[in-house]
Amino acid sequence: MNFKIKNQQKTLKHQLFTLLIHFASRHNSLLLFFAVISISLICRTSLLPAHLIAGDQPDSLRFLSPSCQNAAAEKRYLDGSLRDYIFTLNTTQSQNLLQQIDDHITRKFYQPRPRKILIRHALEQMLTTIQNKKVQKTFNTHYLRILPLKNQLKKTLQQFTAAPDSNLPELTDLVQQLSIPAQNAGFGSAWPALELACALVDNLDDYSYVLTPNQRNDLYQKLDGAYVGIGVDLIFEEHYPLVYDVIPHSPAQKIGILPGDHIITVAGIDIRDQSETELAQIITGPENSSIDLTLRRDNKNFNCQLRRQRLESPSVRQIKILPHSDTVGYLKIASFDRDTAMELLRAVDKLKNLGAQQLIIDLRKNGGGMVTSAVDAARLFLEQGRILTVQSAQQNRQYSVSPGDLPPCSLPVSLLVDRDTASAAEIFAAALKDHQRALLIGEKTVGKGVIQTIFPLDNTSIALCLTTSSYLPPSNISFNQIGIAPDIQITRDQLTAPGSCPPAACQFTKIR
Repeated sequence: MNFKIKNQQKTLKHQLFTLLIHFASRHNSLLLFFAVISISLICRTSLLPAHLIAGDQPDSLRFLSPSCQNAAAEKRYLDGSLRDYIFTLNTTQSQNLLQQIDDHITRKFYQPRPRKILIRHALEQMLTTIQNKKVQKTFNTHYLRILPLKNQLKKTLQQFTAAPDSNLPELTDLVQQLSIPAQNAGFGSAWPALELACALVDNLDDYSYVLTPNQRNDLYQKLDGAYVGIGVDLIFEEHYPLVYDVIPHSPAQKIGILPGDHIITVAGIDIRDQSETELAQIITGPENSSIDLTLRRDNKNFNCQLRRQRLESPSVRQIKILPHSDTVGYLKIASFDRDTAMELLRAVDKLKNLGAQQLIIDLRKNGGGMVTSAVDAARLFLEQGRILTVQSAQQNRQYSVSPGDLPPCSLPVSLLVDRDTASAAEIFAAALKDHQRALLIGEKTVGKGVIQTIFPLDNTSIALCLTTSSYLPPSNISFNQIGIAPDIQITRDQLTAPGSCPPAACQFTKIR
């Protein structure tokens, strides 16, 4: 994708900038931040509404309802790259992919899942997918053409459900029955194996999913914090997306786009009520290509044309002494990327040289990032003690700071948080809060206490994002699906003004 989007809708708030992921390969392991539009489900968050969860399952066993199954399918096939990839595979290659993904689930997923129940829900999701009109349109097929495949899927599901738990059919045997009907229906003979793999992963938890070829490519593009775009961060809580932040030195900043502007049209298309994925399809484009926008500011529309550029997006921004104060320094951490700790160290030194005696660090809309980046950032403010305990199926690992590692910053610190502060941002906030090193001001945070791992798959254009660990803050009290409560709560309207520091936060910081 070529631009960053942030989302405030209750059912979407974890899907953008929320992946706390560990990039695993044969040769090395690298913690990184997937700062692109997530393909994970539009209605899947760690706080799924009750009507979207299968009612006969305990809380720890969440499976997709039909509405979420449809959302998963539509998002998976929207950009067309997965459809195109399916037609490059033969049945043997697709079954090898299915086996790879199933093996990762069995060995790496952080919690056990009842295999028969998981596969049954995945087969049910496949039934929902082939009946989805948007998916049918993507594959240029129709209801009558898919009827034989639908009937075979029902038969396969019935046979699998009747099989004893001790003698379940192999996954390859299940998809083998579906290859010819899928080919005749227009989905391709490789579709059953690949779709079953996707459906298995979708039904594991709120954060695991298969990356399409386009999403995989975007991930690699983002490894160094660079992307092609116009340089705006957007949130979706009204009919039209709101510009929340503008990347320094970007085309958007150069042409005068400001936080608080609304985007009304893109390339002449009215984008009212469009999702972030739908908007991405319109606004995405190659480097140096042009895009026409209509924006609204102060109830007045204006037009502009921008040229997409390759951008280096700093994670630490808006470094300044606050107006009407000679001693309160402010900075915003947009995400926790590779260089965030070093950027933060330089920013704090700059503010101290400008006379700052207190710091406000803004974590609003920060959806996460690299584990190591959050840990290193926390070390800048702590003298000693544990920062994080990561718990996986294989082992536990602790991250700490020891006396003498680095002279910590001693300035009083306040952290601004909101309902979209998640993952690595919560790691940083919890570490400073639990060590009584910072005051949290704002709203309760998201509550994402699990870590995803990105697994490249052999000889393929797709990748697997799988939840492999959970973690605990210094207090040893998990905030997963709960969130971190602020020390001082301030109202939502005070928190959401783009590009500003809430006056209440300044007051609390000054009187500390």
